[in-house]
Amino acid sequence: MKLEIRPRLLVSACLLGQAVRYDGRHKRHLDVIALAKDVDLIPLCPEVAIGLGVPRPPIQLVAGENGIKLVEVNDPNLDHTQKMADFVRSQVGEMMSMDGLIAKRNSPSCGLGNVPVYEKNGGLMHHFGQGAFSGSLQRVYPALPVIEEQDLEDAQKRGNFLLRVFTHSRWRDLGGTSLTLEALKDFHQCHRYLLMARSFKAYQRLGKMLRNRKVANLSVNYLQQMMAVLKREENRRNLLEILHAISQTLASQLNPSTIQAIDQAIESWGEMAVSSLMTLLRESLSCLDDIDPAIELFIRPFPVELMAE
Repeated sequence: MKLEIRPRLLVSACLLGQAVRYDGRHKRHLDVIALAKDVDLIPLCPEVAIGLGVPRPPIQLVAGENGIKLVEVNDPNLDHTQKMADFVRSQVGEMMSMDGLIAKRNSPSCGLGNVPVYEKNGGLMHHFGQGAFSGSLQRVYPALPVIEEQDLEDAQKRGNFLLRVFTHSRWRDLGGTSLTLEALKDFHQCHRYLLMARSFKAYQRLGKMLRNRKVANLSVNYLQQMMAVLKREENRRNLLEILHAISQTLASQLNPSTIQAIDQAIESWGEMAVSSLMTLLRESLSCLDDIDPAIELFIRPFPVELMAE
């Protein structure tokens, strides 16, 4: 399996500095743009894509009898809900070639959650809406990693998003929806430590799925469940057990001080931060050849420099 990959991320165009917002401005976000070193950023403004101009009258989400609609603020009779739904359906094939989405927060078309939803009379109903484009996209393709630009400023959320993006890209690079059973089993094994770090039971459950030849659309269903597991936080006890197992497997190749540090952390359940142990292991393995891909992906699931502030 190829470890050196370059994912493709769909990005709200305004975050890349394109002046496509309703007021003719942009919302350039430096944390988004900085990803371009290791990731292809594909800009999209759904509102422009469905034919709305720049500048244009603002739009909002409004709750009605038949669900939430995407309408113009100044003239609610101008309803763009169907246009947006048709656009999403027309782009499903293209979206399958993406490895994630970075969406503009609070946007009535792009926001992932907490988007204001209004009543017909103009009063605010709640802040739990999904953008008309992003919401439809997530329903069509729930395995796609998604994040809003401000969450990239949170190290944990950023790291988890990048983990899922690069995992998705490896799945797609191997064949995606057309992955053979044998290739999928290899993919599962290569990601075993990343899955075990979150749940040993979930790792075993996914393995059991691959032994059930009756599962429909196996590759897609496997990916969807895998992404749900990878979205969880790592379990510290699991991490330390995995680090101990790796250090024992590579005992003859690792620096003795690295093994000692890991063993001491296991004994005390770690006064040393797991991140420091990972750095130690990463540095120790940097000069080794023929490392098990599962170990390589565990210590470096994506380029480390993408986490630099």
